[in-house]
Amino acid sequence: MEVVPEGVRSCLHTGIGNNIDFLIARATAIIESQQRFMKSYDLKMYEEVKEALDWYSKHCLESDLEKDLQEFERLHQKIKEEESL
Repeated sequence: MEVVPEGVRSCLHTGIGNNIDFLIARATAIIESQQRFMKSYDLKMYEEVKEALDWYSKHCLESDLEKDLQEFERLHQKIKEEESL
């Protein structure tokens, strides 16, 4: 496996974590406002975060980021269910 420098791992972890936090905050705000749908740019960011997290998991190390992303996925599912009402 290629050695990923500590600074790169740290920045990737921080960036991915910040994006997950943003997505969770957006999803929570959408649920609270009863908006019932997510913007396309939020969904694009979600796909980018999944891609980055997949790469990070393969090339760096296991982390709690996957658990954090699952929290967003749970909220996103709730929005999708409310959207269909």
